[in-house]
Amino acid sequence: MGDGHVHSSGTEGWSAMLLGIVLAVAAVVSIVSVVRFILQPQTEGAEAAPSMPGTSAARSPESPQTILKRRYAAGEIDRDVYLQILEELDRP
Repeated sequence: MGDGHVHSSGTEGWSAMLLGIVLAVAAVVSIVSVVRFILQPQTEGAEAAPSMPGTSAARSPESPQTILKRRYAAGEIDRDVYLQILEELDRP
């Protein structure tokens, strides 16, 4: 006769295990996200987001000469191009 329990094909066990794994992964991702948010350096104002060339920042804009010097120092342009552009910028 029956023992009072309903037997199934076993899909409920697999689905419960899968749900448990998904919830565990979600918990780990949430914890890692919170820890990274807490540990990231806190910056203020325009320094929080890097400025891209051609975009305006909250701080005072860089002069063309400053941008040129930075690009030359970074190796983006060579000495000849640097001197040529600098000369053009200094013209009235």
